[in-house]
Amino acid sequence: MHGINDYLDACEYRRDFLQGQRQWMVGERDQHVNDAERLQGELDRVRQELAGYLIPEITDDYVEELEVRLSCSTLMPIKREFHQRFEAAERRQVELESMEEIQNFDLMIETANQNIEQVRPEYDRLNQAIGFWQDSKHFSGLNERGFFEPDYTAGFFRRFFDWRAVSLLMTHLSRNANLEFDNPDDLKNHYRDLRQKVNVVTAEFNQRVAERDRIDGLNAEYQDLLSTPERLLAELYRELGAATIEHLQTCPDAMRMRLASEDKHLNAFLQKDAGLQKQAQYLRELMVTRIESNLQQTEMELNKTERKIEKLQMQRMRGKRKFFSDDDIARMRNVKSEKWEKRRLKTEKLRRRISEFDKYDRGSCSEAYLWWDLMTREAPGDDIFEVREHRFRHPNWSYRDYRDPWHSNQDDDDVGLFDDAAEDLASSMAADNDAGLFDPS
Repeated sequence: MHGINDYLDACEYRRDFLQGQRQWMVGERDQHVNDAERLQGELDRVRQELAGYLIPEITDDYVEELEVRLSCSTLMPIKREFHQRFEAAERRQVELESMEEIQNFDLMIETANQNIEQVRPEYDRLNQAIGFWQDSKHFSGLNERGFFEPDYTAGFFRRFFDWRAVSLLMTHLSRNANLEFDNPDDLKNHYRDLRQKVNVVTAEFNQRVAERDRIDGLNAEYQDLLSTPERLLAELYRELGAATIEHLQTCPDAMRMRLASEDKHLNAFLQKDAGLQKQAQYLRELMVTRIESNLQQTEMELNKTERKIEKLQMQRMRGKRKFFSDDDIARMRNVKSEKWEKRRLKTEKLRRRISEFDKYDRGSCSEAYLWWDLMTREAPGDDIFEVREHRFRHPNWSYRDYRDPWHSNQDDDDVGLFDDAAEDLASSMAADNDAGLFDPS
């Protein structure tokens, strides 16, 4: 029989092992994410290259011909819309060039700035002067109650409290602004006069600033219009490219295959596009099905073990005597390390095989093609929705025998060599069985 110390040692051994597995899974999850993001970036670059290949120019004749070739009717409407934007920008540019503010911009902006500086000293002085009033909480209360307005009236109690606020405000102004008043009426009249001056000068200052900003805004608009043709041209290329890519992604499978069969360069782009999509997709799904799910289970088992350790430590501190059998100790120490190691190696190997795959010319842009089998050499994948559905619907399908219905660019000899290597790996990719990773305890 074993005491608490022996069983506690076994629990701590189990905890340390699970912590190591958790650390590995967190790192592997991050690696899946990073690889998927890298592949997504490569996919974006491939699509930019594909757009450049399909749309080297944007003349009406070429775009119309491309519409016919791709059976895509959305390209010319995009081009016409941009043509209207080009014309609108051109008209506005001519309009601005006829304005005095653009023809004599330097002189007019300098004059506008000088006009602002003429009133700025008085504007700053008056705002500083009224700031002394506004800094006082007693002024704020009096102003909110309308004390400084000609129609101010108040009952006996309110008049008493306002009198007190006026007295404190007069003290504040004496100390901070060097202003002395003999009575509340003098205080009130001084503020009204100051407020009137501030309003007049502020309105003048704001008007001059607005005029300066108007001139500056017209010039900014004109300068922007000078670069508009180049910017619109770049936007037009991007929108035409995006529309073309979207069309190729969403058009019927037979149409896409026909287009690929007619253009070997387009076929190569579409193959790589399809392959990169699947690589990123598979890595994200594997992260969820084979890492996140097991990480959560490991966290639960780890938390359970840590609670057991805390309980045992408390029992030991209280001097409680407990005894455990050899089986109890063995069961706690049996962490299935060999199975965990095998699972780790398979997970990392599968991720590398998918993320490092680059034989896109062996695949197909057809929706009927299962890239998983080509990339992983038919590894088990029932936890991947696409793989499960494809194998259910096409139980006899094999990437070794698949040929595109419209064309084939595969070399049979190379495929044969490839298949030989596939056989070696197929047996090493047995499905992981995680049911035995955690023993009940």
